[in-house]
Amino acid sequence: MEKSGADVTGGNLFYTIYPKGQRPQSPVFISKTLNWMEDIGGQATGDQKWGFSGQSINLLNGLTSGEYTIEFYAQMDGTNPNKSEYDSNNGLNYKAYFRYNYVRSLLMATGVHLLSGSIRLYPTALL
Repeated sequence: MEKSGADVTGGNLFYTIYPKGQRPQSPVFISKTLNWMEDIGGQATGDQKWGFSGQSINLLNGLTSGEYTIEFYAQMDGTNPNKSEYDSNNGLNYKAYFRYNYVRSLLMATGVHLLSGSIRLYPTALL
């Protein structure tokens, strides 16, 4: 956002991915450069859109089947004053959860349970 003579000159998106519920003590964040895309509402508003254009990020590279957390925050750099501003959910960062190639056991998914050598069938709504 450009107001009162300030100028946003660039930014970065930082993200890390780890197994759900297993946040590393000191997570390593990957940085992706944010590029200016357009002025929103015309130059008079000072609002800008920053993001990715023509880039693809493979978030699944190197992951095995399981449940994961993606944690991310953004940093925008500017002049007048020369400083960086962070959008980081008040320092807690933003988090989203996802499953990759995650399949519950076939027995659980169909409602079949093996108990002491016998098979019991239950509607999955009761599980």
